[in-house]
Amino acid sequence: MGLFSKLKGAMNAVTGGAAKVTIAWGPEVVVPGEDVSVTVTVTSTGSAVKSDGVFVDVLAQETTVVAAEADGEETGDEIVPDVGPDFDEGMETEQQEEPELTPDTNTTFDETFRLCDAFVLGAGESREVKGVICLPAEVPPSSDVELGHHYRIRGRLEAFGNDPDSGYTKLVVGSGG
Repeated sequence: MGLFSKLKGAMNAVTGGAAKVTIAWGPEVVVPGEDVSVTVTVTSTGSAVKSDGVFVDVLAQETTVVAAEADGEETGDEIVPDVGPDFDEGMETEQQEEPELTPDTNTTFDETFRLCDAFVLGAGESREVKGVICLPAEVPPSSDVELGHHYRIRGRLEAFGNDPDSGYTKLVVGSGG
């Protein structure tokens, strides 16, 4: 193995470029509590890749809106409420600004499913790994709007360095039965 090949191998370990990974699943709309067939295809982009297995990662995040001060900090100024007709006309009051609404995202589900055990993917070799995953029946459905639950799925080849993966793709989760 020449110096260039060693450098390329080291770069692939750092960048996750040792293999190309794609994922497909069905049905298109996943129903919690029901089986989902997944196929992860991994292809070596050069030399052999020692893998610790093929995985499917499912991530769900909920986005809500949180009210905050316009400048992000409390002013420390006392706001005097309007107390009606007996209110002291000589007192100056400060108008309260409308709170600024900012999105807040929390991870609500993060699960990894193993499709197969360790293997060596030969130089230039391609392997299709099929399996079944199942989301828990209690997970909420996906939201069609910006706020709410959003799911993502990816296929991943666990290997030395940065794991090659398909990148996260939108996953539509329907209502459980």
